[in-house]
Amino acid sequence: MQSFLLENIEAFFNLLMAGLFLYWYCNDNYEKLHKNKWVLTGFILWTTLAGNSFYGSQLKAKNYQIPNIEETETSFAGKGQFTWDDTIHKSRDGYAILIPKGFTYVPENHGPISLIAKRQSSRDTQYSITVSRIQATGYLQNTVKQVAENLKTKHHQFTHHISGRDCDLKLTYTFEDLNGQNNGVMRFLKKGDFLYNVSAIAKTFRKGDNAELIELEQIADSLVVL
Repeated sequence: MQSFLLENIEAFFNLLMAGLFLYWYCNDNYEKLHKNKWVLTGFILWTTLAGNSFYGSQLKAKNYQIPNIEETETSFAGKGQFTWDDTIHKSRDGYAILIPKGFTYVPENHGPISLIAKRQSSRDTQYSITVSRIQATGYLQNTVKQVAENLKTKHHQFTHHISGRDCDLKLTYTFEDLNGQNNGVMRFLKKGDFLYNVSAIAKTFRKGDNAELIELEQIADSLVVL
């Protein structure tokens, strides 16, 4: 029953890494990485790896397209929608989610990736949101625990908390790197044959500061399956 979800633990980690590459690409504090095409390539690579993990042999299906650099740049430059106020986005994938004021978001159609969004609220804080939807069967508890263990082995001073029950679980975490504090919330919501995942991350250059977690929690908690 839970084999499908357990096989896709790495896919959720890949989505997290895609968010981190999105930080680097959009944040001008990283002078060598800001608007650097190889960083954008990294973002595309991680979303593709997530797609590989989610879809397996279905990658050649007609509804799966791997984005390239030009498509991704065009998405944010030309198709990105800026939120002047807090906005409820209703997706064709059957869910609604809060996108707070100041984000630029792009509804996607690249396999499991349904939406990506970014915001730089100040020179020292960068946010990203990814939402995915996949067909899945099984139980969430062991999957979320192993996602946390996977992240713990890869990141320094990783701390986390799992909350929720049954088909609606939330993983809240923090970890540090050389450039500051990373705060994140991943929510896993299963309804029927589909598993919805929202990953909201904030990177701040102020070590030891987790004030951004309040807004990340609000974003994750706002996800509603229609």
